Amino acid sequence: MDKAILSKAGLARSLGIARSSLYYVSRQEKKDRAVKARIEEELREHPAYGSRSLCLALHFCRQKIQRVMRKFGIKHYRRVSRKWRRKSESYRSGLRVIHGPLCGCSHFYW
Repeated sequence: MDKAILSKAGLARSLGIARSSLYYVSRQEKKDRAVKARIEEELREHPAYGSRSLCLALHFCRQKIQRVMRKFGIKHYRRVSRKWRRKSESYRSGLRVIHGPLCGCSHFYW
């Protein structure tokens, strides 16, 4: 078949979808872009807000905010904590003294 002559019905048939699906325009996309703009505006003011804080600030349900953030790849600022390290060996190898009598023997050190 020549691609220039292919009709919309033929195109839909070759894709295996209904012809009416070719005319479909999502209304959700326009709403999502509006929510995205409001989320980004709020995150400029409060960069650490997650979906829970945004739902309280914007008065939207949390699922909607999570869906839009996931769809557009929006992430809030997360502070990076320091990596946990062991204390130095010299601290751990020191002599430990238990104050007070232990088993009635005050001259023992543990």
